[in-house]
Amino acid sequence: MGKGARVVAALATAIAMIAVAVLAVRTSYGALKGGYTLVGSFDRATYGFGPNTEIDYLGVEVGHVTHVSLRPDHRVQAMLKVDAGFQVPSGTTAEVENRSLFGDPFVALQFPAGTPSSFLVNGDQIDVTSVDADTSDLIATATPLLSQINGQDLLTLVTELDEATQGEGPKIAQAIHDGAQLTNLYADTINAQIKALDAFTAFQTAITPDASAFDQLAATSNEALPTLNAAEADFQQALETIQPFAANLANIIAQERPNIDALLARGDNVVRLLAMREPQVEQTVSGLANYLEKFALGAGPETLPNGTKFVYFKAFVEFSDIQKLICGLVDPSQGSSVPAQLQPLVAALSGSALGCKAGAAAPVAAAATGGPSDLPPQAQAAASDLANQVAAQIGAPETTQPETIGDLIDRLLGQP
Repeated sequence: MGKGARVVAALATAIAMIAVAVLAVRTSYGALKGGYTLVGSFDRATYGFGPNTEIDYLGVEVGHVTHVSLRPDHRVQAMLKVDAGFQVPSGTTAEVENRSLFGDPFVALQFPAGTPSSFLVNGDQIDVTSVDADTSDLIATATPLLSQINGQDLLTLVTELDEATQGEGPKIAQAIHDGAQLTNLYADTINAQIKALDAFTAFQTAITPDASAFDQLAATSNEALPTLNAAEADFQQALETIQPFAANLANIIAQERPNIDALLARGDNVVRLLAMREPQVEQTVSGLANYLEKFALGAGPETLPNGTKFVYFKAFVEFSDIQKLICGLVDPSQGSSVPAQLQPLVAALSGSALGCKAGAAAPVAAAATGGPSDLPPQAQAAASDLANQVAAQIGAPETTQPETIGDLIDRLLGQP
């Protein structure tokens, strides 16, 4: 073989090797897998974002990035190769996210809600894109803050913290354990917490229309505070004055606890009795009200030395009541059992003075006196005087002696 032939063969071999290499590279980047390419424009590229970056949908790989370039408007343009057979609806968004805190980016596709009406085809643009913050962004944001920290102060703080935690391992572990239990408690009661928050929200919604009234109440309270503060000494004195009374009341309640318990236990019976006698109770209360009203309207302008008022009234007593009383005291029907000294009185009562029925005593009285019509004037006058005196006693108002509160309590308790 001549020299020229060897050169041609070498060139052909080199070209074939180059073609195989290019084919292998294209195969590694999925050029021969089929599919279609979409275009995404991002505001920046995170660390590690470039060719062969995965494209995921719901955690499943559906393609990869084939090329990344910088556009004239200083945005990063990425060619997104989507596997054949996987359709991307119109309105899909693409976000560059990181799998961990330390990077490993991927492109996450998010489909719009609802049934898609159309799908993207080869060469279409994904309009909505974003880039998630990564560790480098966090470090870049924290760098100005960290630069303000004095290294020696930080070292001192860490040293003191280390010394303070020496031997505190069990306590720290217990604190972590308690915190975990508290977290579990919060997790177990999350529904109750949500209900409480909903109830508070409903309460807040209910009182919102009255917010102006609450504001006015608060303003009025603020205006009253100076007056209350000025009277602090008076309030203190009032509390000190009430304290002995409160102590005595507590002792009385403690001593009378059995009686109080008995009253409370019997109170149900009293209430039932009052409920059964409701018409009678109503009549009694109404009558007392009328009675007090009459007294109140009848009170004169005069006032007694002790400050009380008095009312003039008349007591009307029926004559039949007096007749029954007198005739019952000296019963003419007893006849011979009546002493001889009272025979003229019995005869008078059996006559026309009071009209008492003589009964069995009439013959005796008639024999002794010659009949009712033959009574001497002195006997008739004595009977009339007796009737007048009895009527006066019945019609006289009852005079009561003034009572103190202690006397009233003793009388209620049955003490002499």
